[in-house]
Amino acid sequence: MWGFVLFLIFTTAPCAGAHGFGWVIMRHILTKSALVLAIAAVALGTSACREEEQGRLLNYEKGTYLGKSDTSLSSEQLRELTSRSRLQSDY
Repeated sequence: MWGFVLFLIFTTAPCAGAHGFGWVIMRHILTKSALVLAIAAVALGTSACREEEQGRLLNYEKGTYLGKSDTSLSSEQLRELTSRSRLQSDY
């Protein structure tokens, strides 16, 4: 939309005489700027869709965990955690 507005402004501007040359340069600068902004917007839009953000939970229920369930710890992992907690309780 803004590109169309700029197009209308600068195509209806006078392009003859001493003042016309300034309009031509300004139109060229704005055209290049609009192109750079469009490329930046496309790059930003495509980079915002990271793979790890796809398929995540977006609807929540109060008081209910809807995520993936935790896996149980093995007996060796439990034994390791118990021994670590005993070592830390001496301080």
